[in-house]
Amino acid sequence: MEIIKAVSDSSPLISFSAIGKLSLLKELFPKGIIISQAVFDEITFGEQGKEAIINAIEEKWISVIQISKKDIYKSLIHKGLDKGESEAITLAYEKKMLVLLDETEARREAKNLGLSFTGAIGCLLKAKQKSLVLKIKPLLDSMIETTSFRVSPALYFRILKEAGE
Repeated sequence: MEIIKAVSDSSPLISFSAIGKLSLLKELFPKGIIISQAVFDEITFGEQGKEAIINAIEEKWISVIQISKKDIYKSLIHKGLDKGESEAITLAYEKKMLVLLDETEARREAKNLGLSFTGAIGCLLKAKQKSLVLKIKPLLDSMIETTSFRVSPALYFRILKEAGE
């Protein structure tokens, strides 16, 4: 079954927007992406990629939605996640959707709640599998160079091998 809608934390959106490839997420999730108010606040506080994300919100393929399960949110905050991660995971839990997360601790908590997740790298791999991009290395390199996106050397080479690059 193909995923056509997802909830996102700020990191994947900022990473794709900063390299001028937010459109890849639109192609991967044609029914749209949902973000929480805290994720929106994180995106609009920074400068990287903000304009393209604001445009996507105005075009309505990224929607800002409030969380309702405050108990889950509070539990995640108590475990040390930031507001954006906590609200993204809470929304994904409420909506029973895939969640886009890059941070290890956030992924661990999403897994504990039984959620499916992927991140910027997973989206790059999916874009290549769907022939939306020919190579992911230049995109991954650009994310690393232009944002705070970090990848261990072992993961970097494993991903490129998996992508056949």
